[in-house]
Amino acid sequence: MKRLLFFICTLLCANVLWAQDWFWVGELQYEVTNSTTNQVKVYAADASITTANIPATVTHYNTTYTVTSIGNNAFAYCSNLTSVTIGNSVTSIGEFAFAYCSSLTSVTIPNSVTYIEFGAFRNCSSLTSVTIGNSVTSIGGYAFAYCSSLTSIDIPNSVTIIRDEAFRDCISLTSITIPNSVTSIGSYAFYYCNSLTSVTIGNSVTSIGSGAFDYCISLTSATIGNSVTTIEDWAFSNCRSLTSIDIPNSVTSIGDYAFFDCSGLTSVTFGESLAEIGENAFATSSLLQNITCLATIPPTLQGSSVFPNPNTATLTVPCGSLDAYSAPTSVWNMLFTDRIEEDCGGETGLEDLNAVEISFFPNPTNSKVTFNQAIERIELIDLTGKTLRTYENESEINIEQLPAGVYYLRLTNNEKQTLRKLIKE
Repeated sequence: MKRLLFFICTLLCANVLWAQDWFWVGELQYEVTNSTTNQVKVYAADASITTANIPATVTHYNTTYTVTSIGNNAFAYCSNLTSVTIGNSVTSIGEFAFAYCSSLTSVTIPNSVTYIEFGAFRNCSSLTSVTIGNSVTSIGGYAFAYCSSLTSIDIPNSVTIIRDEAFRDCISLTSITIPNSVTSIGSYAFYYCNSLTSVTIGNSVTSIGSGAFDYCISLTSATIGNSVTTIEDWAFSNCRSLTSIDIPNSVTSIGDYAFFDCSGLTSVTFGESLAEIGENAFATSSLLQNITCLATIPPTLQGSSVFPNPNTATLTVPCGSLDAYSAPTSVWNMLFTDRIEEDCGGETGLEDLNAVEISFFPNPTNSKVTFNQAIERIELIDLTGKTLRTYENESEINIEQLPAGVYYLRLTNNEKQTLRKLIKE
């Protein structure tokens, strides 16, 4: 008898707790997430729901609750859902919250929302437009993936992170501007957005992830912000409509296959900080005719298949850098034999510094090198581009310990540079 009474008591208590944790109002159900501050999370009460008006507050048994979040899978697979209104108290949209809502055509995310979680609108195949409030800081992985009808999206300046595959296979998306607030684009973020024709990447992005724009086969224009330092593997591969690309001075490395199968490329400009180009990065760009590299020291090429081989492109390098690119041991020389030119025209820092008539002697030498003036910064570089030694505010250096051979001196004065060849006997 005592056991029976205990069981009944336990069951009644569980029901009371259930009643306190969950309640229904109309076609929506709510989970109490904080009973002290009366906060709740909202879900669909029935998968056949057609309209979801998510209020800022809801009253149940004389208690008013604030709706602060949309739960994980809250409206997932509600295939009849055509319209959603989100109250301005909601701060987060949970994982897969509206995934596979195949009849949903548009959504406005209020300014109160700060996070759009993983897969929140995945496979909303009828979704054509999205307006994101100006408090969202993070767009989760797969958040809008496979939204095949999505043609436009406003990304506010509050967004700092676009995570992996956030917009992959949005095959109707035609253009995108990444705001200056974004610091990183997640891998494959716009993978297979095959209607995307232009992209502008803001000046705060420091890296473009692996495959970020892979198979954007209609992309004709890509503007890369001047804070990007790394373009990762496969980042723009298979962008077959891209005809030219300017790599800004901030970029130091281009990953393997980064522009692989960009078969329409005819011209490329590399910035002055580029130090490395990965394997097969431009291997199939057989139409390349003009390559400009602003780096005074030849970037390291990961193998001989970085560019098409053979190719007919002309390589233009900075004034004073011809010998470095044309050195017998240089892969650049092997790929562009007799087609390397140096640009000594125009108002450039290199020409300005040369005009100061910096000189040094003797050259060749077996020990000391003396300059006609103190040099702010002297970098001693071998033929592979490796900096062997650095000197500051010196008018004389000693290279007696170096093996005989050809070296380069990169000389910096007043934020201007020049590159000079030095022969060690």
